[in-house]
This record gives sequence, C-alpha cells and structure tokens, in this order.
Amino acid sequence: MDLIERLLGIDVSALSDADKTLPVVDPAVRAMMADVRIAGPAFTVVAEDDHLPVMSALGEASPGDVLVIATNGGSRAVFGELVATEASRRGLAGIVADGFCRDLRGLRAIALPVFAVFFLDSWTGLAPLAGVLVLADLGLAATGVLVSSIAANSRARDLLVPLVLLPLLVPVMIAAAGAAERLLAAGGPSYDGIGKWLAILALYDVTFLLVGYAVYDFLLED
Repeated sequence: MDLIERLLGIDVSALSDADKTLPVVDPAVRAMMADVRIAGPAFTVVAEDDHLPVMSALGEASPGDVLVIATNGGSRAVFGELVATEASRRGLAGIVADGFCRDLRGLRAIALPVFAVFFLDSWTGLAPLAGVLVLADLGLAATGVLVSSIAANSRARDLLVPLVLLPLLVPVMIAAAGAAERLLAAGGPSYDGIGKWLAILALYDVTFLLVGYAVYDFLLED
C-alpha cells in the first residue's frame, strides 16, 4: 500500500524519464474527468465490442485493482455508468480502456477515475456529422472572405475584421454545436430537432454566398 501511495505522488513523465523501457498508455487515452490519478495492480481483460467479459472481470478483480480493458480497436463502448458504479462498490481503484466508454455525466457523478479514448456508444452519428461540418465550414469561409475583402483596404483592418466577423459567426457556431450535440450524444445519436439546425446552417450559407456574389464586382473595383 505504501508503494501505491508513493506512485500516486509521482508524475508519469517522471517515471518514464527514470526508466525509458517503461511502457506507457497510448496518448489517445484520456481521463474522463479532471484532476484524477490512478495506481494499483492491473487486472486485465479483453473485450472487443462485448461488455460481458468486463462484467466477468468485475467479479474477479480485487479491491484496489485497476481494471484494464483491451478493446482491440472495437467500435463500441464496452462500459459506462453501470460498470463504473459496480467497480466503485467493489473498491476498484479505477478503469483504463484503450477504446470507447459512455455515460460521461454518470461517470463524473460516481467520481471513479476512468481513462478511455472517447465516450461514444457507436459511430453512427459521425457520417451525418460530416455534413454538419461541411455546412459550418462553408459558412465560416463565405463570411470570412466577405468581411476580409471589405476591410482589406482599411487602415484599421486588424481591428475591424474581428469586430465585424465574430458577431456574424455566432449563428453558425450555435447551429453547428446544436446539431453536433445530438449526433455525439452518449448512448447513440439523436436526430430529434437536428433538421432545424441544418436548416439554419443552410440558410446562413446561402445568405452570405449570395451577398458575396452580389458585392463581388464592387469589391473588385474598389
């Protein structure tokens, strides 16, 4: 126990510098909550797109163990709030997975140290998310080109561009965030209300593209 307490007080970077042969976790594996540390004997389990091995490992792990889950590149989350709750009840020190987890809000409420790649339940929301990003990027580009062209010959362009551009970008950022929130929701994407946000993005893009087209000759001559 004294060794575990001492390890908790040492940064991982310091341990790696002291022993270059020490294996470290993939940088993509991040803490799902801020300011947590974890140390203890590793109890390893392989769970590729299947949560049953994780449940079995929970029953075999001892208090103070760190449950280490190898997903082998699986595309589904193999644990979430229920697994973390049981792990906390059994006295485990934490959970580390090289794949996805879910129920981020519940995990934070439990306050069990959890390290994972991301908190997605499936990839199904990423394809429509690409469409949202395209519309958002088009809006950013259309507005940015228009404002920068108008301010190009102004002596105060360094001040003028952010003052004019940033307020104009508020609608596109709100719409993109509203659509992305539903597509990346824990437990799977939700398409309820996403059409409203896509319509706002499309209307924004069309408006500024048309404005840019209408004033193109004037700006070019100026």
